[in-house]
Amino acid sequence: MRFPIAASWKALRYRIVLHRFGDHVFWYCSSLTSVIIPESLLNISKYMFASCTKLNSVTIPESVTRIDRNAFTDCSNLVMITIPDSVITISDYAFINCTSLSNLVIGNSVTEIGYQAFYNCVSLPDITIPNSVTQIAGDALSNCKSLTTAKLPDSISVIPADLFKGCDNLTEITIPNSVTCIGWGAFSY
Repeated sequence: MRFPIAASWKALRYRIVLHRFGDHVFWYCSSLTSVIIPESLLNISKYMFASCTKLNSVTIPESVTRIDRNAFTDCSNLVMITIPDSVITISDYAFINCTSLSNLVIGNSVTEIGYQAFYNCVSLPDITIPNSVTQIAGDALSNCKSLTTAKLPDSISVIPADLFKGCDNLTEITIPNSVTCIGWGAFSY
């Protein structure tokens, strides 16, 4: 299969059956603005859409079970993302520096949120982490400057180090009774 020069693409709709794309496949496609991921895709690979700075719309189907490391790194125009219930893992750095992300819905099957997964999502005002999540890595929400409200699930026992570091506007957080340990600098400025 041959693709035209990817840097000039504006929209991407797949009409072929694929189960996996390789890593870095659309990296730096600076004109790409919207993506509808095919129903057959099982995971969003490493750096798949990294540095697609004009990307503002992504539709993730129920077939996807994993969002790999740096999948959406530096997608600075991505405003909204709905992670479907099929996704189990949000890997390290998956949405790092998505500075326009202001609407985030995390599906009810996610069990793991990786290191700095949402680091520097400075426009994100609130987050509700579903009860399916049992593991949140350190710095997962660091430097989310607009974050005012966070609800943590009953399924976690540890709030990791630096989880909310630099979240200067965080005024309301729900910490469940299940939490037995709060890591160093979890709420530091």
